[in-house]
Amino acid sequence: MIMLAFAVSIVAAVLFLPNSGATWVLWASLLTLAAVGLLRRHFKQQKTALKYITLGAVVVAGCQWGMLGAARFEALVLDLDREYVLVGTVTDIPKQRFKQNQAQIRIECLGTQQGHCDIYRASEHLPVFFWPVYSDVSGAQSRWPIHPGQRWLMPVKFKPVKAKLGPFDFDVANWLKSRHVIARFKLPSGAEPILLDDSRFSVDSIRAGLNRYFAEMDSRYQGPGLSPYPVLLALISGDRSLMTQHHWQLFNRTGTTHLVAISGLHIGLVALFVIKLCTPLLARWRWFTHRFPANNGAALLALFVAAGYCALAGFALPTQRALIMLAVFVLLKWVGRSRQLWFALATAFFLVLTWDPVACLSIGFWLSFIAVYAILWMVGGQVVTAPSWHRWWVIQLGLFFALAPVLLWKMQSVSVVSPVTNVFAIPLVGFLLAPLVLIWVCLWGVLGSGADGLLWVSSWLGNALIMLLQWFSDWQYSLYQVGARPFWAMPLAYVGMIWLCTAGLPGRLFSLLLILPLLLPVSGHQGLYIGGKQPQILWHSSDRIVAISQSNWPKLIPRWQSQWFDYWGVSHAGAFLLQNAAAAWDSKGWVLAEYNIESGWLGQRFVRRAHYVDLCAQPSQQFEFNSSEAFSIQTLRDNRYPQHCALILTWNDRRWLIWPSQSTRSQRYILENELTQLADDSSVQMDYIVLFPAPKHKLNQQVLNWLGHQGEVLALKPPSDQFTELLRHKNGVLDRVQNGAFRRFGRGDQ
Repeated sequence: MIMLAFAVSIVAAVLFLPNSGATWVLWASLLTLAAVGLLRRHFKQQKTALKYITLGAVVVAGCQWGMLGAARFEALVLDLDREYVLVGTVTDIPKQRFKQNQAQIRIECLGTQQGHCDIYRASEHLPVFFWPVYSDVSGAQSRWPIHPGQRWLMPVKFKPVKAKLGPFDFDVANWLKSRHVIARFKLPSGAEPILLDDSRFSVDSIRAGLNRYFAEMDSRYQGPGLSPYPVLLALISGDRSLMTQHHWQLFNRTGTTHLVAISGLHIGLVALFVIKLCTPLLARWRWFTHRFPANNGAALLALFVAAGYCALAGFALPTQRALIMLAVFVLLKWVGRSRQLWFALATAFFLVLTWDPVACLSIGFWLSFIAVYAILWMVGGQVVTAPSWHRWWVIQLGLFFALAPVLLWKMQSVSVVSPVTNVFAIPLVGFLLAPLVLIWVCLWGVLGSGADGLLWVSSWLGNALIMLLQWFSDWQYSLYQVGARPFWAMPLAYVGMIWLCTAGLPGRLFSLLLILPLLLPVSGHQGLYIGGKQPQILWHSSDRIVAISQSNWPKLIPRWQSQWFDYWGVSHAGAFLLQNAAAAWDSKGWVLAEYNIESGWLGQRFVRRAHYVDLCAQPSQQFEFNSSEAFSIQTLRDNRYPQHCALILTWNDRRWLIWPSQSTRSQRYILENELTQLADDSSVQMDYIVLFPAPKHKLNQQVLNWLGHQGEVLALKPPSDQFTELLRHKNGVLDRVQNGAFRRFGRGDQ
């Protein structure tokens, strides 16, 4: 109880109290303890009063510990125009992207001048592995050749975290905090980092060598289907930089993404493999068995092997959590309490959060503990021993239902085929692929390429795994998608599942009503959405989606559109009919994509047809969309510069003018030749004018006069103060859509 109280207090402090003052929490906790102490005479026994006082003290300590951890990894907010000096060590394999090196640096000193650590200094009293603080640094490859283990002194500039443009956007701030990253930096132009120390003999150097070796093998692969070498590298060192989007799509649709992320599953399977292998060998060692049980010695050896595996994976935070949980199991086994599984789980929960308080910000943390809890609930306390294959199938089916609510709430999707794919994929990876590639690593360190025969066997097994997963992934209904759900739908579904699965409770069928809010199709996200770094427009109705943006190159469905589809629960992974797809790439201006949506037998929504139009290629025209709700688009074209055409959107008895402000000539031409009749007719006055890019002062005076008599002016980025002042004089109403965040116009908006 004490351990759980401490751990839960840490979670509460990290998730809910970082914005509250630590002094307020401390005084509230002290007042609570004082009240308990004053009322202890009302307790019949003094032990009861002492128990409550102790529990209150533990809660206070847990809150303080959680806030201390959250404060240590709080993101820095620095000046964008100022140059800083960073001293640190490269701790992971650098990533190459767009001719840029991206490295994770463990910060030793950060200041405004060289030798001054006025912003951050690593504590000399804490070990380097305890609560380390990192930063992400990017720089040109030609000027910054880096390797793991190197210690650098470099001038850097602060790089702000990407703002959320839509509700679907990944929470980068929380993700960085869970990785202990407090800031992102970039090397300024012309800066030359100084190498202070070059420690090439490190585990990270071995991981970098493996990355280069597998990258060469991957480039030479000419077999059928996806290359297995990125998967093998992920199993060895947790490095997934070689995996392509097709790899991720395959593992996501089959519910096997956890197989390529070294975590508790891999550590546990490798430890189980070592225990099964070493127990018969130690049983024949009489000197050892006269003093200790053979399986205890095998468990200890498994712990050391798992620690080496974690080191090879760079001691990533998920591997640290898995190693702590395994260490708890081995310790309890040595003291004779290994059968107390619930106590072991509570102890691991306590130790993991004590070691890393911000771990609760990661979805992987909750998924791993929910999975372990579900396994213990299903297999713990069984009276009748079932066949091994039956228990294995029950575990996979139980894990599917246990993790589905979290995945549907957080990811808006869950793999329907995951219970089947994991039945054969987990043993294949855990007992064949992972041991083979780890044995190959040991031989590769001695024999080099002479050990590639074992790697060839591993690649053949990896190919077989990919082909099997591909067969399940090709099924149209392999992935069940829903739209975004509120948080309350997830715990409500868990209550319903526990009610349904617990024998003896009355009215178990009524529990299905608690699960339905998480599964029913989405109907509340329809409307018009405008936002993005550049103007990105979506109109969402019950049977179609219309998207307008610049060229989609190189994808037919760009990432920003696919994110909205996932948020709305619309599947676009299968085959669908394409019409006039060349317009999506050849256009120099606006591209219109019309997606027809159909519903499947599970209530899912699929893209059935996509039709593309180059809006600015033809003379001014109007597009009508016959749907449950009328929506039309009218183009206003500059014949000399067609890429600068303007658009008028009409929906819900309102009009939006998408106005190009980057060319004053086009502004004047469109106003004089296209908008003259509209400007004279008060019945067609615009309700909203959307300006792009962020207007500075280059706006035609005639256009400015016209804007002053129209409706609300929307700027996707904050405009200049000069433009704001000019528009204010013209009585224009300016609404700044900060950082390109999407704004939704629903049916009932006025």
